[in-house]
Order: sequence, then structure tokens, then C-alpha cells
Amino acid sequence: MSTPHNGSTAEHIDQLLAEIDITPIGPQERALIDQAVALADEAGDEERAYQARMRLTSSAHMTGDTDAMLASFGWCVGKFDQDPVRFPSEAGGGNDLLFQYKWMAGRVASNPAFPLSQLDAIHADMSERYRRAGASQSGVLQSRFSTAMDTGNFVAAGRYRDERELIPRDDYSHCEACVRAEDAAYFRRIGQEDRALALFDEIMEQGLTCGEEPESVEANSLLTLLRAGRLDEARAVHLRSYRVARHSPDGLAMIADHLVFCAVTGNESRGLSILERLLRDLTVDPLNRALIFSSRVSIAVFLDAVTRAGAGDTPIRGAQNPDLAALLGADLGENPTAASLAAALWAGAEELAGEFNARNGNDDFTGRIDRARQLATEHYDLPIAGERFTPPAELEQETQAEPTSAADWLFRAQTAMFEADQAAVLAAVDKGLAIEDGDAEARVRLYSCVIQTLIAAEQLEGARQALTERISVLRASGHPEQADLEERFGLLMFSTATPEDEQALLAELERARVAGAPIEVIADLLFVIADLRMRDQRPAEAQPLALEALALTEDGPARLLESARTLAAFTLLYTEDAPGAAAHLDALLATEGAPHVRMQALRLRAQVHGMLGTPRAGIPLADELLARTARGTNRENTIQAAQLAANLLNDDERPGEAAARIEYAIDLAQRAESEQLIGLRFLLGRYQLNAGAFESATENLDEAYRAEEAAEAPPAARAETLFWLAQAAQGAEENGLAYGAFSRAIELASEGEAFELAARAGILLGQLCNGFNDPEAIEILERALAHAEKVEDADLIAAARHRLGQTRATHGDAAGLEDLDAVLAFAQERGADWLIADVTDSRARALGSLGRIDEAIPAALTAADAYADCGDEGNAAMSELFVARVLAQAERAEEAVPMYGASIDRLPVGSPAFVGLNLELGALLEQLGRHPEAAAARARAEQAPEQ
Repeated sequence: MSTPHNGSTAEHIDQLLAEIDITPIGPQERALIDQAVALADEAGDEERAYQARMRLTSSAHMTGDTDAMLASFGWCVGKFDQDPVRFPSEAGGGNDLLFQYKWMAGRVASNPAFPLSQLDAIHADMSERYRRAGASQSGVLQSRFSTAMDTGNFVAAGRYRDERELIPRDDYSHCEACVRAEDAAYFRRIGQEDRALALFDEIMEQGLTCGEEPESVEANSLLTLLRAGRLDEARAVHLRSYRVARHSPDGLAMIADHLVFCAVTGNESRGLSILERLLRDLTVDPLNRALIFSSRVSIAVFLDAVTRAGAGDTPIRGAQNPDLAALLGADLGENPTAASLAAALWAGAEELAGEFNARNGNDDFTGRIDRARQLATEHYDLPIAGERFTPPAELEQETQAEPTSAADWLFRAQTAMFEADQAAVLAAVDKGLAIEDGDAEARVRLYSCVIQTLIAAEQLEGARQALTERISVLRASGHPEQADLEERFGLLMFSTATPEDEQALLAELERARVAGAPIEVIADLLFVIADLRMRDQRPAEAQPLALEALALTEDGPARLLESARTLAAFTLLYTEDAPGAAAHLDALLATEGAPHVRMQALRLRAQVHGMLGTPRAGIPLADELLARTARGTNRENTIQAAQLAANLLNDDERPGEAAARIEYAIDLAQRAESEQLIGLRFLLGRYQLNAGAFESATENLDEAYRAEEAAEAPPAARAETLFWLAQAAQGAEENGLAYGAFSRAIELASEGEAFELAARAGILLGQLCNGFNDPEAIEILERALAHAEKVEDADLIAAARHRLGQTRATHGDAAGLEDLDAVLAFAQERGADWLIADVTDSRARALGSLGRIDEAIPAALTAADAYADCGDEGNAAMSELFVARVLAQAERAEEAVPMYGASIDRLPVGSPAFVGLNLELGALLEQLGRHPEAAAARARAEQAPEQ
């Protein structure tokens, strides 16, 4: 929002108009426009009110606000007709009244309340105004063509299209992207999908763009691509187009097409996520009834697919939002499901179809419904997401019988404590204490649960009252020593002791030892003092107490032994003795024990497996923890368990399974409105990147970055997300996005003084640019080297200088050899044999780029030998291939042949490189007239891969 201006109102409005023109379309821009309109109206400044409303028309068109668009446009037309000098057609910021005319007929056609005669009147007025302005009728005919399609008159649409093709284009014609996109839609509607696909290909191949293009035509073409058998392309188009559409101010039509794609490709789970995200963020334009109709149909098609997949009873979160009633309907019941919402949407679409058919004088809208229903018979096996994770059935939510004993209620209370559900703890305690079954130990421990819960809630008076009652039960059940201890020390025995209390507790411990107090008393004091020291960050001092408690309780009650083992494990972990901790945790897990103790042991043991480099052994433990927490009520616990399992899976080089756990966690986080959602989205993108699911990774990392931007996350955090986003985009072959993400990552990392990250991003960006032979790569890598030098990381400096040397030489700068020599000296000093081989190879290629072939060849051969000595036969083969190609290009083909052979001999039979090089060698041999050898090379290319 613009800051208040101290000058005149006119100057303030001018500042707002200038700010509007550089603000992206969306809520912030609209707020500025509304402010400008209000100020101009209040001041009676009609010229500036005109300029502001011209901007309002454009903004409302792009954001799907038909009411505001029609109102502001009508006001501006009236002012223009009143005085074209004061209110010119062109009002700054790229806003032109004649250009805006092209939007009006389409919006009128989108609502059956407007008769066709009004549509004709708009076109007649538009045509006359274009003639008076000296503009061609191209834009008018395009509008007539489009609205004829919208109203189901395809004969007229074809006629208008033919007329348009005969008229020269001018500044008021629709852009090339929009013309081709609408033509493609026309051919799809009349059943000529091959012509529609050809136009789509033209848009993509020529890089034609506009406000909503190519994302809109990509979404519209998804079914056509699938039907043409171009499945992989359809998948990539879906992922790329949806990522843009979801952030478009008027993206409903596009997202609806993506839901249909999910319906026919078996991606119901992904579609549900898309739908719920849409319902959460959507603002419905109630006047655009055609969009409401098509969206109802598309969503119904998708929800029918969900129902056919056996999930018709899935609740649709967000459907009850009253702001969406214009789209979904008002009477959806208490908890609309996929099946019930689909039925409501089909009914609503039928009703709208009747209104449009009556206005248009045909049954085109009914035909659209019929064709949409026929999609139920279309299916293309094209999974988008990786495998899904669901906790094992036997450990999912279960209907638990009402406890009948105090001990059963104790278990319920302890589990609720693990889940941090205070209300459930207190309810379980109350019910357990109400049962008089003679189990005094259970009653004592129930009081312990309520005391700890009230302390956590800072209700100390209630905790003291509960302690008084506990002490009475202790005495009555034959535990006077424990009762006396708790009477003397009160709540200090329940994790409230401070270092000031330690000496008194130690003295009490010594008295208990000397007096031969019961095991329970001595163990309790050991636990309390060890806990105090752990909370005071003194694990080494806590450890002897924990081990003494363990020895004391070895043959004692199971509950004391469990506590002692857990405490011992914690102290060993915090003193960096993970193997020692593991032994105690394994002992805990060897028996079933109390549920809350087992869950804590599962979490710790799985973490220890991660620390010790044995993630595979920790995965089943983490998954058991995840399944057990999924039975409870604390979603944060389940989210943390899913993250733990995902981390272990990724460490075990199973990133696809890791991503599945995180997707499960994200679903929980969305329901819980968890603050962890951004971090989970980031993790999902990272794991998908590791799994090679580049398009999905790009989508999720982009969403994570946008969320971080909205939350004003620290610059370094945003830079890290962009760093990984750029790599995902590269993998998805979206190099423009990769360039922008790397560039912004470097800026943010520098701002946040994360110079190591800035250097790494710069190295990758430099490589990207150099791959396109862009000389900017040199400057980028020079900055990367400067950033590396700031963190004084010798390895990073060497990496940056290595890439810089390569790039300088590629662009003909011999200074690159000096960089490579410096890196080679660094590698030799470190004894880094592989790096020596790699830099030697780079130096050979640099010499080749500089035309110094006689020096390049022996350097490459040296690199090949060095790679081979390191066991890297693949790179050795590439060094020899470099020599072969250099010789061939230097017209020394006979010398090149044995180098090709040497390179091929290092490669696995049947590998892509083996096949490609044999074919390349065969072509060279043919040129030399050595036809039998050429045939033999081609035959080798046909060999099956080695098993």
C-alpha cells in the first residue's frame, strides 16, 4: 500500500497511478486502484478518476471481477463520449479503451441474463468505434468469433474466423498467442483435434506468450495431448501449467482443466490436493456464469473419478465456505463428500445449461455435459506423484473399548500425556480415580499424571492439591517412606527442582542410601536429580545417577526399570555415546512395555540409527512410530514421526519413499493448520529432486518459496529454497526459471551474508550460462569466486576457480589456463588424485578451445590414465573420446579411429554411451572407406547390455 503523501491530492493520486503500473496484478494492485478511485472521486478530479478506472477495468478483467469491469468500463465510455480530449482513449499504463472493448462481449456472453441482442449491440458499437479510430475490424471479428463459440454457434464462428483471416492485423488485433489459442479451442470443439494440436505446437515452438498464455492453452490441450498418445508431454505440460495457474488471479478455468486431467490419468490424490487448495484460495465471480458452468462440470468429472476409485466418502474440505456458494451451491449438507458434491455440481450444471440453451437457442451446453460424462470411459495410465504412504491398517485409528479398570485408564492417561493432550489426560485420570477396584498403584500413578499435567499448564495450586491426595493414597497403600519424601519436597519431585534445590536433594539421597530406604524412594531421588542436571545442560553429571538407577532397578518393578533405561539412554546420547544409548533403547524395545515408553524409545532408537549411519535399520522403527502416532490425536507428533521416517529413507537413498512420508505429513499439517507446512513443502521438494521427479520438485519448491516470501522469511532461508528450486527447474528443462531462481538466490544469500550458498549458486548458474555459450557466465563465476573467498573455504574456492578457468577458456581467454593451473597445484598439494585427473581433463579441453591441439591431446591422455588409476573408467573414456573427436575434426581421422576404440573398450556393453560411440565410429569408418569395420561397429551397437 502506498504511504501517505504530504503534497496535494492530485500529486498523491499520480503517485498511486505510477505505483499501480509497476505492481503485479492482484490484491495489492486492486487496493491501490480502489484508493486512487476514492481519492479522485472525493476530490472531484474526473480526469484522474478516469485514469484510475481505466486501470480498474484492466485489473478486474485479469482477476475475474465482471461486476467491477463492466461498471468501470461503462463509466469510462461515457466520459470518452462526453469529451474525448479530456478523457482520451489511451489513459496511460498501457490502458486503451478500444483495446478493452475486446473483453466486453465475452463477459456479456458468459451470463445468460444478457440477451443475444445485447451482444450484437456491443459488437456493432465496437465495430463503429474501430472504424472511426481508423483501426481494422480484426479485433471485432475475433470477438465475434469467440462469442459465437461461447454461444454454441459454430457455423457463425467458422465464418467470422474466415473473415478475420482476410483482414490485415493492426495494434487492436488480438495477439498471436491468443488468436492461435482460440483457434485451437474452435478446432477442438468441432472435433478436429489434429488441427488444434498443430496450433498448440506452433504456440509452444514459437514461444508465443500473452497474459494467460501459454498456460491457458496448455491446460486446454491436456486431453488432446493424451488422446494423441503424447503422454510424457502431457505430464510435463500439466506440471508446468498448473504451477503457474495456481498463482494466477483468474486461474479457475485453467485449474478446472487440470482437475479433468487428474480424473482421466488416475491422479485422484493429487487432484484432491489441487481441489482443496483451490477452494481455500478461490474468489468466485458470480456474474461469469459460463465459467461457473464449466468449472462445475470439470470438478464433477473429477469427483466422479474419485468415487470410482473407491473414495466417494472422502470429505471435501473447504466446500462449505459460504463465499463459494455461487460455484458449488448453497445446500451441500453438513459434511459434503466427493460423491455428494459431485451430484450437487452435476445438478447445478444441468440447471445452468438450461438457462444458456434457452438464451442461445440451441442445446450446446447440454452437449458439453454429455461429452464430459463420457470422460468416465477414458483413462490414461500416467501417475504424477510417487508412491503414497498410509499407516498400516492394523495400527490405524481404531475404536477402543471403554477402559474398565484404573490400570486401563492409567494407560489412556499416559498415552494422552505423550500426545500432549491435557484435556484427555485429566478426563482419563478422573475416570480412573472413580473406579474402586483396589489397584492402589494405578491410583498413585494416576495422581502423578494429573500433577505433571497441571504443572505443565502452570496450575500449581491444583497440582499441590493433587499431590496431597496422592500422598494420602501412598500412606494408605503401605508406602510411608515415599509419602514422607513427597511431603518434604512437594512438587520438586515432579521436574520443578532448580539448581538451588540440588544440595538438599543430594543430602536426602544420601540419607535414603544409608537408611536402606525402599528401591522406589532411592530411584525416585536419582531420577529427580538426574532430570535436574539434564535440564541444566549437565548430562555428564546426570549420567552416573542414571546408571546407578539402572543398576538399582534391574530386578525391580518394570515401570522403574523402563524409566531408568530411558534416562540412561538420554544421558548417553547427550554425552555423545550413541552406541551405549542404543543398547538401552534396544532393551526397552525388546519388550512391549507401556505404549508411551515404547513410542519414545522408537523415536530415540530410530534417531540413533541415523546418527550411526544405519538408516535402513531405523526405518521400520520410524514407520512403527508413525503408525502408532497416527492412532492418536496429536497431529504434530505424527508429522514429526513422518519427518523422521522420511529423513532415514532419504539417507538410505530411497527419496521417493521419503517424499511419500512427507506428502502424508503435509496432508496432516494442512488439516492442523500447522506452522510446519512451509518446511514440509521444502522437504518434499528436496526429496522429489533427489528422486529425479523434477517437475513435482519444481512445483513444491516454488510453493515453499512463495510461502516464505509471504512470511518474510530470512533472506538466507529464501535463498536456500531458490537454490534447490533452480536445480529442480534445470532437471525439468525449464532453464529460464532456473536462471531466475539462481540469480535471486545469489542476491538473497549475499543480503543474508550466506556467502557459501551464494558461491555454490553462482557456480551452478555459471555452468548453466556457459552451457548456452553465454559470456555472462564469466562475470557470474568471478562473483562466485569472490563469495567463496569470503568464507575462506579452500575446496569451494577451488571449485569456483575450476569452473571459472573452464569458462574463460571456452570463450577464448587464455587466462583460464592460469586458473586451472592454480587448481591443479591445489589438488597436487592435497594429494587429491581424482581432482588432479579432473582438472587435467579440463585443462586439455581448455587448450582445445584455444586452438592448441598439440598440447590438448597429451593432456587429455594423461587425464584418461589418471581417471583410470582412480577407478573412474567412465570419465577416462570421455577423455579419450575428446582426443578422438579433436583428431577427427583436425582431419586426422586415421589417428582418431584407435582412440574411439580405446574409449569404447572402457564402456559397459549396451550402455547408451557404448551404443552412441560405436555408431559414431561406424560413420567415421564409412568416410574412410573401411566398410567392413564400419559394419562391425554398427553391429557392436546392437549388442545387448551386460547383465
